[in-house]
Amino acid sequence: MNGWNHSEPMDSIAADLVKAIGELEDIKKTETAKVEHKGGGSHSYSYANLADALQAIRPKLNDHGLALIQVPYGGPQNVSVATVILHRSGQWISFDALTLAGGAAQDAGSAISYARRYQALPTVGLATEDDDGAKATSAQQKQQQQPPPTYRTREEAEIRDLLAAMDKEERELVIADFRTEFGVGLAELRVEDHPRALSYVKWLIKGDTSGTFDAKETADVG
Repeated sequence: MNGWNHSEPMDSIAADLVKAIGELEDIKKTETAKVEHKGGGSHSYSYANLADALQAIRPKLNDHGLALIQVPYGGPQNVSVATVILHRSGQWISFDALTLAGGAAQDAGSAISYARRYQALPTVGLATEDDDGAKATSAQQKQQQQPPPTYRTREEAEIRDLLAAMDKEERELVIADFRTEFGVGLAELRVEDHPRALSYVKWLIKGDTSGTFDAKETADVG
């Protein structure tokens, strides 16, 4: 799935949906939520509840022959909400279901309300909440709270940096060759073998692997 799907053709629904979205105004956010940080502190953000959101969206959609349909489904552990916009012409746009943890009836109800609001607003170009800045700040704080990774040797750190700079496919090939050469992954490799391991990784990156690896010959490979 690519996030959404639509009927063929979709000229009528597209034209009227653009008009409806153009008439929508920002929804007044009357609710406030507080998020406690694991590392201490908290931040708050405001949002529009589901009723306020639908009250603002539905009339504009209806004026242009559009209807917003949301169907919750799932079991006790997880709940999902599928969202579809229908047009009087029969054309439609559907969006991938949003799945959240369910649990007890009250928790499931809250999850469904959240999923409906979280899907309904973006489909018509409106923000789900105004805590983007707070979330970005929170994410940055969490990164700062996490200690930097520690490595046993300078060579191990350099190998990790080299691997991180590769694309996924190249990195997987290098890791596979590394395990074949040393019999273990870098995390299990003995410290005394780290210099040779660094030379080996540089040798692989250089690409001249037609011959046999020799740590002495490749020690100065950049």
